[in-house]
Amino acid sequence: MSVVIKTIWAGLFISFTPMILFIFIPRLLYGVELINSIYISWCVLIIPLTFTYLLITKRLFDIDFILRRILMTVTIAFIPSLIIVALIGIFFADQTNISDLLLIFIGILILITFVLYSLERFGKMLESVIFPRKYYFNKSLRKISQHLVSLSNVQEMKGIILLDLINTLEVFGAAIVFTNGEWVEEICEGDIDAEKVKKMVISGSCDHSDYTCFPVNRHEEYSSYLIFTRKKNDTLFSAEEKQWLHLIISYLAVSLENVFLIRKLTMKLEQLAARFPNEEVANEFVWFRKLMFELQEKERLRIAADLHNSTMPEMARLKGELEIMQQYAVSEEAACDMRSVILKIDDIHSQLSQSFSQLHPQLTDGAGLVQTLQQYIDKERASAAFELAYSAEQPAIIDKCCLETKKHIFRMVQEMIGNAKEHSRASKVGIQLIAIDQYIVLLYEDDGVGFEQKRMLEEEAGSPFKGMKQIRTRVLHLNGDMKLETSAGAGVKIRITLPGAAT
Repeated sequence: MSVVIKTIWAGLFISFTPMILFIFIPRLLYGVELINSIYISWCVLIIPLTFTYLLITKRLFDIDFILRRILMTVTIAFIPSLIIVALIGIFFADQTNISDLLLIFIGILILITFVLYSLERFGKMLESVIFPRKYYFNKSLRKISQHLVSLSNVQEMKGIILLDLINTLEVFGAAIVFTNGEWVEEICEGDIDAEKVKKMVISGSCDHSDYTCFPVNRHEEYSSYLIFTRKKNDTLFSAEEKQWLHLIISYLAVSLENVFLIRKLTMKLEQLAARFPNEEVANEFVWFRKLMFELQEKERLRIAADLHNSTMPEMARLKGELEIMQQYAVSEEAACDMRSVILKIDDIHSQLSQSFSQLHPQLTDGAGLVQTLQQYIDKERASAAFELAYSAEQPAIIDKCCLETKKHIFRMVQEMIGNAKEHSRASKVGIQLIAIDQYIVLLYEDDGVGFEQKRMLEEEAGSPFKGMKQIRTRVLHLNGDMKLETSAGAGVKIRITLPGAAT
C-alpha cells in the first residue's frame, strides 16, 4: 500500500506541476502562458497511465481474475438475454426492428451480468446465512489447519484437532490410531471405546457398525487412521462432510508424517548419544549433547504444563462435583461408593502432583537444589521397596552453583533412583551431595545385584543401561568425572565430581 500511495503521488506531481508552473502561476502574475496549454495538457495523461501501470502490475487489483469473472458472468447471461430478446421479437415483431432488438439485447445482457455478479459478491458476504453448513466447515477447516501448522507431537491432537472434529461433525467421539504391526498407539477424545478401536486396527478391518474409519497414512514403517463414532443424530456422513473430511485428512497426513519423522529423529539421536559417552571423540559433540538436553527439558516442561493446566484442574473439578453429589446420595451404599471414588481421585491427583514435581522441579523456579532433592526423595521414599537415605554437606555452597548444573544433578539423581527401583533389587540406597573446594561431588551407593560393566558398553540404547548412559552423558557435558564400581552381586557405587560449584 505504501508503494501504491507513493506511485500515485508521484503521478499527480508529474501531471500537475508543469501546468501550475507554466500556465496557472504565469497567468495569475503576468496574464500570459509561458508554454502553450495545448502542449502542457498532455501531462495530465500521466494520471490514467499511472493507474494503468498499477493495474497491469496487479498493485491495485488482480485484474486478470476480475476480467475472468466478468467474462464468465457475461457468458452465463448471454443465453437468457438471447431468449428474452427472441421472445420480444416474436411477440412484438411489428413494433421493433433489428437495431431496437440489438439495443435491448445489450441492455438485458448488461443487467443480467450485473445481477449475477452482484449475487456472487453478496452470496460470499452472506455465506453464513445462505449456506451455514458450508460456512461452518470452511471456518473449522481454517482453524484446524492453523493448529496443524504448530503441531509437534501426537498428544497435542487430543485437545485441539480431535475436539474440533467432534464439534464440527457432531459425533460422540473420535480417535487417531498409529500402528506399525508390532505396537498400536491411540489418542481418543469424547465417548469412544479405545480398546475396541485398537482391536479393530490390529485386526486390519476398518468395517464396523459403530465406527467410521478413514486411512490417513499408509507406509512400510507405520500406518495411521482417523476413526469416528456414529453421529449424534444417528445419520451417515453426508457427501459434503466426506469432502470436508478428505481435505482435513490431506492436511493431517502431512502433519502426522512430520510428527513421525520428529519422533524417529529423536530416537536416532538418543541412540547416537548412547554410543559415544565414553569415547574421546565425544568432546567434539558438545553442541549435540546440549541440544539433546534442551529438547528433553522442553518436552518435560510441555508435559508438566499439560498436567498443571488441564489434567489436574479437571481432577479437582471432578472431585468437587462428586463431593456435592455425595451429599445427596439416595442410599448409604451409593455414598460409600462415591467416597471410594473420591479417595481414588485423591490418589491419582497425588501421583500426578508427584509426576509434575519430577517433570518441573522447584529449582527452576528459584528454589535450592538441596531442598528440592530432599522433597523429591521424601516422595520417592514412600513408594520405594528399599531404604532410601539422603544427605548434603555444606548446602549453602552447593546451592550457589549455576542453574544448568542444578538441573543436571537433579536429573542424575532421578535416573539413579529410577534405576534402583527397576533393576537393583537393593535393600538400602544412599545418595550424598558434598561441596569440596570448587567442586560438587555426588555419591551413590546401593547393596543390590550390580552388573558387569562391560555389558553396559555392549548394550544398545533403550536397554536397562540407558539411564546409566544418560548420567555419563550429563557428566561429560558438565566436564565432570564419573567413577563406577560394580560387579555382579556386589552392588553399585558411583562417584561423580563436577567442577564449578560457585556461580
